[in-house]
Amino acid sequence: LAIGVGATWALWPAPQQAPAVKPSSQDDYPILPIPPTMQIRSTSLEEQVGMTTLIIDATVAEVKPVETRVFVPEGGTGEKAIYDKQGIGSSTYQVQPIYLTVNDKLMGTDDSKQILMYIKHAQLGCVPDFQPGDRLIFLLDKYHDGYASPLLNSGFYYVAADDKVYPAGLTEKLLSHSGQSLSSFKSEIHSLAQQKLIAMIQEGLQGGNEAGSAQ
Repeated sequence: LAIGVGATWALWPAPQQAPAVKPSSQDDYPILPIPPTMQIRSTSLEEQVGMTTLIIDATVAEVKPVETRVFVPEGGTGEKAIYDKQGIGSSTYQVQPIYLTVNDKLMGTDDSKQILMYIKHAQLGCVPDFQPGDRLIFLLDKYHDGYASPLLNSGFYYVAADDKVYPAGLTEKLLSHSGQSLSSFKSEIHSLAQQKLIAMIQEGLQGGNEAGSAQ
């Protein structure tokens, strides 16, 4: 009986260990170009959170081709006045639609599981070469019928296979986040988002008090 049991165990395949994840580094990701004609102000993560309304951990689902669209300014706006002065009624611009599958919402009120993100005209050629399956942290704001980053290329953070975070637009103000653990980075964003919300509430209360005292 003992021999039979031993033979049975011998035939059973040994459990396979998962392959080790290669340690990541900032060097795994390309340095993104900034057009020489543009002057970009470096922003901290706190400033970036203040400039955005939706922050998500998401995976690229589909990358659409660049589209050329027509912009017609609305009547009565400053843009309309400028266009009229130049004698033009419309202009064209390019955007690239990208669909994202949301893994985790870090800040914002949109609970959609799929987000349409646009790469704006000025960002084309300056952002990561997004491919399906890429996972990043996206800092976004409303744009037309979807979202876009209000930052040139520093509103994207790569998420490596070993759960480390790397800024796509690395600047001196973001060096401390290069190689930061994903959990720590998310905790920091949650904290900054909470501070932003408290500041907005306090500002609203202060504005209400000032309006009441003026009556």
